[in-house]
Parts: sequence; structure tokens; C-alpha cells
Amino acid sequence: MNNTSSYHPAELATVLSYMRVNAVIGWGLLAPEENSDAFYEDGTRRLQLAKRLLPGKQEGRYRFAEATSRIAATLGDPQIVLLTQRREGAGARIMTHHTRGTNVVELSKGTDGNFQVVEHEALAGAGGAAAAFVGASASAVETPARIETDRATFEHFQSEAKHGSEKAAQECLVKLGATEAEARSAVSAFRAPTACGVISIMYCVGNATVDAEAYAVFTNAAGESWVAFPPASADGPMVLERTSLGALTARILVTVAAKMMEPA
Repeated sequence: MNNTSSYHPAELATVLSYMRVNAVIGWGLLAPEENSDAFYEDGTRRLQLAKRLLPGKQEGRYRFAEATSRIAATLGDPQIVLLTQRREGAGARIMTHHTRGTNVVELSKGTDGNFQVVEHEALAGAGGAAAAFVGASASAVETPARIETDRATFEHFQSEAKHGSEKAAQECLVKLGATEAEARSAVSAFRAPTACGVISIMYCVGNATVDAEAYAVFTNAAGESWVAFPPASADGPMVLERTSLGALTARILVTVAAKMMEPA
């Protein structure tokens, strides 16, 4: 069962400050550069009221509650971060999942400005939450479709699909081996998505990203989802693939597992 809680930004910033951590990957600085003393004082007060900062055994000393320490340790020094961005109008909503060892912490912001914190039991829960956040279809893919092409051809298709000729974009995919139905589905997802976003899998050391892989997801009005990604490097070929909530979650888990098996 996942544990869910709400943290004011000042609470998280205060806990992390004791770890000499100022920023969280995907969110940046949590404390303001000016008037930070008052910000941390407010954080301390909030932590005490929420019983996240508790009296220690010795008078005048304090300790963080076990859950708060666990969350802060994961946010402050993650091994893997899933940074998920979902387009909302002209902007984007963000959700992150930070993994360290067996700890997986999800962060998103509520309408009140507070961080919604969810502790997942495994990376599978994080992958599923990220796939759902970008709007991947809940319906399983009955007929798999995979289209491979070079970067230049993919960028041409993408340009035609989004801003150019719908027919030209469909013809481009048919030439690459897609059926006409698959081409229509993919072009409609890129041209007028009802949901879209990017999931970046970030591999980290010392609270800094050292490598990353990205999956762009587009879902059309018929509820059909497509994911675009480079299977090797950012400069290499591109893959366009029918996906779903389950398929995308599985792809994230396989990608991470394969990366972790690479020699250091």
C-alpha cells in the first residue's frame, strides 16, 4: 500500500538543508534566495506542528520522523529520477519519481502549492503513475505497431503531422511500413492530441543527472496512444510505437533494468 502525505515547500527545504541539499532534481531550488531565514523558520514550525520534527532524547535536541528522513534521503541523493511533464495549455504540469535503493518517492504539486508526496512500494508503481500522468491509453494494444526511421525522416514526419499536410504525414509513415489505419492514428495523435507529454528517465550521481532517456507520448481523440523515442542515442534512429498504460510501464521498467545491467 502506498503512503501519501502533503508537504509545504518550506518543510521539504528545511529537511533537505540539514543534508546540505538545496535543490531537488526536476524542481530546482525549493528555498527562495532572499529572506531564506524566515522561510526555514516557517519550515521548522510546520515540521513540528505536523510531528515530523520530534524532540530528541537530550533536551534541546530534535530528530526527524522516520518517514520524513526516508523521503528526504531519497530526494536528496536519488539513483534514478523519472521526470514526467504533461502539456497543459501553453504550459506543463510536472511529476517526478525519485528512486534510491528500495525507496521510491513521487512528487507533484497540488493546487494549494504544497507537494503531494507518495511513497511507492516499487519502481513499477512509479512507472505506472508516470504513464498515467501523460495520458497513456488504459486500453491494451491489440495489434502492435512499430515504425523505425532515421532522425531526419522522423523530424520531417513530425513537422508535417503537427503543422503541415496531414496527407503527406500519413504517406510518410506508409512508406516506412505502417498500414493506412496506423498512419491515420499516429498522425491524429501528433496533430491534435487530447493528452501528450514526455517521460525522461534520468540516471543520477550526487544529486546530478549523468545520463537520460526520453519517451514522448501522444494520445488521440480515439484514445490511441503512440510513443516516440530513440532506441540507442539521441542522435541515432527513432522509433514510433503504439503504446498503452501497461505497455509504456513495461517499457520504462525494461529500460531501467537494461541500463542497470550495463558495466560501470
